[in-house]
Amino acid sequence: MPSKGKIQPGLLGRINEWRVLRTIQRNGSLSRAELARATSITAPTASKAVEALLRDGWLIEEDDADVRRGRPAKKLRVPSKGAQVLGVVIDQPQCRLVTAGLDGVLRDETRFTTPESYEALLHTALTWAQERRAQPKMRTYGLCVAMPGLIDYTEQRGLLSPNVHITDGHTPALDLQKALGVPCVLIHEIHSLSLAERHRGSAQGLDDFALMDLSTGVGFTAVLRGQPFTGHRGLAGELGHITVNSGPEARLCGCGNRGCLETEVSDLSLQTAMGAASLDEAIARYNAGETEVIQAHLDYLAIGIAAAIHVFNPPHLFLNSRFLQECPALLPALQSQLAIRTLKPALDDCTIRLAQGNKSEGVIAGIIEHLTNALLPTSLQELHLLDPALAP
Repeated sequence: MPSKGKIQPGLLGRINEWRVLRTIQRNGSLSRAELARATSITAPTASKAVEALLRDGWLIEEDDADVRRGRPAKKLRVPSKGAQVLGVVIDQPQCRLVTAGLDGVLRDETRFTTPESYEALLHTALTWAQERRAQPKMRTYGLCVAMPGLIDYTEQRGLLSPNVHITDGHTPALDLQKALGVPCVLIHEIHSLSLAERHRGSAQGLDDFALMDLSTGVGFTAVLRGQPFTGHRGLAGELGHITVNSGPEARLCGCGNRGCLETEVSDLSLQTAMGAASLDEAIARYNAGETEVIQAHLDYLAIGIAAAIHVFNPPHLFLNSRFLQECPALLPALQSQLAIRTLKPALDDCTIRLAQGNKSEGVIAGIIEHLTNALLPTSLQELHLLDPALAP
């Protein structure tokens, strides 16, 4: 009988495989010697973990193209060819279907108008995924579904999505997994965006930050020690449904309330307020000098951001918004409103920047994160909280 308190060889081996893969995801191509130094694992132990990852297709080993003289060195890296992960972004007014290699680099993206029924949505996603899986000499490792609204992570079920009601009560990832036979996971779109920001955006190297999405609705997450704060069942972060406008002109929200933050400050709500046919038109009109409508809504946005800063005290806050990105005068105007709405020490302690990641990158980061953590036993899948430096 094994002695209590000892880590068994099989378990230790899986931990080492996870550490090796995490390190290469973070640092890029490494030789076996470089990998052993970076992980502080002995060379024989690191090589054993490498061999297991090579067998499973998580790593490939090839000559270093940068070596000019002498014997070519071998480098380990995550494959970009012959292996793929898939992503489904459920949103309004369009959904996205995305593919990428295990290195997380996007290969292609297809967009389609959000269907009027869950069945139609599932059929479109499933047909597309089956076509991708059928490609010759291509192994599909998994799929991630990202969507807005309240998501019960314990059941992988959408509970209520004010902007995409067809998903209410459904389990799209589990339904796709049953049909495809590959691992599928459902995550909130704001958590996928935070992963995109850590993997490829402005939050690389940061373990503590907050992100607010202002695109279709308003989503918020605080990332603490490298992990998004999800709450008890995954329902945390619905900042968009605090009431900021109680006046008679307050718009009806998809949640059934009036005057929610997201009815006042999301890109989609600002487009509606301007009476523009498209977001591109609204942005062009603002930059051409039609600023009154947008300026009137900035105070509502300042109220929401101030609440997030006061509650979570993040050192960095990233804002995901095409309006803010493409209208240079907006961010300074917002900063002026924040100076009025936010306690000065808290605001001074927070750097506010525009996000660089997007939902397509986020859904791919979501499945890679899920599959990487799945290398560990369930009881140890939060081991990386003990060593934030190992986060990709």
